[in-house]
Amino acid sequence: VRANAPNAVALGGWNLPESSTTAAPTVLEVQSRAVVFQPELAQYVPLALVDHESLVEHVPNARDMPGSIPMPVSMTGCIAEEDDEDAFQIDATSGTTLDIRVESRELGFPLDPVVQVLDASGKVLKEVDDTSGGRDVRFDFAVPADGPLTIAVRDLHRSGGPR
Repeated sequence: VRANAPNAVALGGWNLPESSTTAAPTVLEVQSRAVVFQPELAQYVPLALVDHESLVEHVPNARDMPGSIPMPVSMTGCIAEEDDEDAFQIDATSGTTLDIRVESRELGFPLDPVVQVLDASGKVLKEVDDTSGGRDVRFDFAVPADGPLTIAVRDLHRSGGPR
């Protein structure tokens, strides 16, 4: 959720009433977080607050057809089924450093993410699994050359699902 304009967020799930498909987040000034809660929900949903564009993934976005995204950006997505992998393409500039993160476990979701950064030919430039003593991923990537880069995200165990 964008910190300076926390609009309504879309909610999804097999057990949500049709009247509960959107909700306005409540901003918490503690730890740069927001939460979504509605009486129909079993629990609150934590969200990260960011100061840049915040988008929801569009399918298809597989490695061979990555979705093009602007920078800087935060993406919200779902590894929807077994062997699913989401891929996003950016126009990178040599000499810049990308701050790449996948927040799942710290938000209460079961994904054990693996992130790969690939060049235009599909060569893996970097692969990162667990960082900072946890299952989520966070790392800096120094862009080696101008041109498109693909960032691919999958579950370590090739699991997937709506959670």
